[in-house]
Formats: sequence, structure tokens, C-alpha cells
Amino acid sequence: MDFKNGTTKEIEKLASHVTNFTGSQKIGETLKLKLKLMDDDKLLFLHGSKFERKFKRGFDKRDTKSGIFLNYGNMRKKVMFMKSVRRVNYTHNNMCSVIELKLDNNDRLLIFLPNERKNYKDLISHLNYVKMNEIMESMKERMVDIRIPKFSLICEKTSESLRSHEDMYHLATTASMSDMSDGYGFHLSSVMSTISFQIDEEGIKVYSITTSTGRSKSVTFNCNHPFIFFVLSAKDNLCLLLGVIENL
Repeated sequence: MDFKNGTTKEIEKLASHVTNFTGSQKIGETLKLKLKLMDDDKLLFLHGSKFERKFKRGFDKRDTKSGIFLNYGNMRKKVMFMKSVRRVNYTHNNMCSVIELKLDNNDRLLIFLPNERKNYKDLISHLNYVKMNEIMESMKERMVDIRIPKFSLICEKTSESLRSHEDMYHLATTASMSDMSDGYGFHLSSVMSTISFQIDEEGIKVYSITTSTGRSKSVTFNCNHPFIFFVLSAKDNLCLLLGVIENL
């Protein structure tokens, strides 16, 4: 970048490149609004990545209807819900219900829905490698009435918002990287991370369980309060993507 050319113009050019790379206008706009460059900055490090998967069996857009999602477990917000009744891998225990949705390359999207609408933080604290394996081994194929929100989110973190993470904040503020450059000491002046996550009827572009009285004996997976998701690779079960949706 040409820092002498005026930081505003350079940020606009950078935002345009990021939009073209990611295909996300929102990320470019967020970068343009939030990224701050100083006249004495010498280097800008930019790392970009893109993750896109389609559902092996998508959701019918005609079945997408408005419903209520409980932000943080208690704040009502109207959002669009994708709906489908199908056979999927499913399990239920005393903490949560879990479904598995197949993605186009046989990767898998796992959605963990806490039984109590405000209990997602407690569920997170109990999830570890052993517990995940136990849950996955207990999953059985059955008919499930699925209702999950359709949404697109932009999440951004700056060096200021990383204060609660001691190591990251140290890296972003005081860590010396003088050995990476000649002359004066080299420090990071700021850090910003921006993530766009979208789930729609085609796939990923990051309650109550009741038994139906119908003949299909399906269970209802109504994802209307905070939940946790994982995307696992088909080959070796490595976690490719994970997140917590608490606010839409």
C-alpha cells in the first residue's frame, strides 16, 4: 500500500479488493468503516479466507416462513425460518438436541440446540473432544421436523474488543516484532478481524423436543433460541468451522 497517498483512498481501494475476493459487500463496507490507518504506519497485513458449502439436500424456499427467534434466550425477534421434514442423524440428551445435515462434499453441519433456551453458555462449557465423540456415536437416523433460522451475520473484532483475551491483546498492542524488520522496533498498531457468516436454503456461505402424534413419529427440532454449530470434515472429522449464534 502507498501510505503517502492518503489513508482514506487506500482503505477504499483495499475494501474494493476484499469485496471482490469474498463476494461479500458487507465485509467490504465494514472494513471501510472500521479500519483505521495512521500516517506513520509502515505495513498492513491482510489475511482473507473463504468457506462455502451447499447442503446435499437443500431447503425449499416456498417453505421458508417468518417466526420468532429468542435473542440471548429472552429477546423476541422476527426472522425467517427454513423448514423441512426429513430423515437425518439425530440425538437428544439431558442438555441438548443435535442434528446432522449433510453438505455437498460429505462434510457435515452439526447443530447443538440446548434444551433450556438460556443454557447455551453452560452447554459450551461441557463440550469437549470426548463429549463430542459420545454425542456423535449416539446419533441415529430418524424423521425430524427441522426449523432453523435463515440469516446472514457480520462479526468484527478489533484490538480494543480483544482486551478480554490477554494473549491476543498483548499481540495487538505491546508485542515487539523488531526481529522481523530492520531499523526501529516494529509493533502492531491495531488488529481487526471481520467475519461474514450466512446460512440459507442452499447451504453455508459460519427447546423443546416433542414427539409428533402423526404416523411418521417425527421429533421437532425448532431452532428458535441460541445454538452452537460445527462443520466437520468428511475425511477425518476435523472441525472446519464453529460458532455460537446467540443474537440475530
